[in-house]
Amino acid sequence: MKTVLLGDFNLNWDIYNNKIIKGLRTGKKYHIFDFLANHSFEDIHPSFTHQGTTYKFHTFSSPTAKSRIDYIWTQAEIANTSIHSTIIEEETNRISDHRMLAAFFPSNIFLGNAPINRMKQRNALRRVPDYDKMTESKWKTFGDKTDQKLNEILSHHPLDSNRALNFQTALNKKWMVLKQAIKASSRKFIKQKTIGLNTRKDIRSQLLTDLYGESRYVVRILRRVNNVRFHPSTIDPQEWIAIRNKIINIANNRNFPLSPIITPSFTLNRSNNARFRSKIIKLKGHLDKLCEAQEEVHTKQQVKYYTEQRCTNYTKNQAAFIASALERRKRTIILDRIAVQRGSHTVLLTEEEDVKKETNRHFQTAARIPSTLPPQIPERWISTYQPLQHINDNIYNTLLEPPTDEE
Repeated sequence: MKTVLLGDFNLNWDIYNNKIIKGLRTGKKYHIFDFLANHSFEDIHPSFTHQGTTYKFHTFSSPTAKSRIDYIWTQAEIANTSIHSTIIEEETNRISDHRMLAAFFPSNIFLGNAPINRMKQRNALRRVPDYDKMTESKWKTFGDKTDQKLNEILSHHPLDSNRALNFQTALNKKWMVLKQAIKASSRKFIKQKTIGLNTRKDIRSQLLTDLYGESRYVVRILRRVNNVRFHPSTIDPQEWIAIRNKIINIANNRNFPLSPIITPSFTLNRSNNARFRSKIIKLKGHLDKLCEAQEEVHTKQQVKYYTEQRCTNYTKNQAAFIASALERRKRTIILDRIAVQRGSHTVLLTEEEDVKKETNRHFQTAARIPSTLPPQIPERWISTYQPLQHINDNIYNTLLEPPTDEE
């Protein structure tokens, strides 16, 4: 299930987050933020970074202060697909005293994929067999099931050998039966995969994805630590062992020292809660710096990739270069077969030359040749188009001569 939670929360996330970092009680009114953070929801909000500090735009202003109390929250996997978020600067004071917050996502995230034929025209995706995952036993199973399906189809729709069919029609019918059996078996016994035909290579590296995930995990643990400070029994001992081991693994993988405060035998309680929280906050800062460094590397790689691609297209693929410059995509129709009427039979043509020849013939004859005869004037209009008798035809004889001095 995909969930988006948005509206006026009348709560300030920055105040809540500062309380979490300082280990203070957040209060009942912030329970909604606890729920969202513990269930991996992310705040989608326009921001900018200056000198290592991230600032987010306010959504509400009063005579004394400006604050951010309107939000759009969604799951982390959906938030990562967000295209853009912004504050709409239009005047909305007629209907609200808040500024309008908007986020944009690809339409297929919520509405599903477009029809397959439209996606193919846009060169977006294609469903193909994943032959790399096939083994000898799987191929044998596929062959046996195909034979079984073929016999099943023929038992319900036998080929009438006594019927007077021309060779090509009979061959087309047999091929359609065989094709139906192969497709039915492949859908069940051959693993399929979806490939993008025009996929942008802007996927984050696995390292950067892992760093963001670890940073979110550490923030969740900070919230749990605050609860332990006031309610020591909120974390089960077995659960604490798993948390501790994961924190140690994250620190070791990112070269961050936890000892002597956090060791493999460390147990969290009220007496060492403050020291543990301080160390986790430093770990969170360390992860954030690594994320910023990797994000910068990722951005430079993408800039370099698309710059080289545009230069390559300029010399070898001018059509792609123009489409990229105009931000347009080439849309095509895949025409690899055509059915034609031959006498009383319909024949399916699949050979490339036959398809091209029949397509040309169709467009040459589909539209009627315009008549070369002049249109007939209805009788009621004949008198209207007759020459006027009171006009002297000779007045036009000198129309093209140059003007005289007298004129």
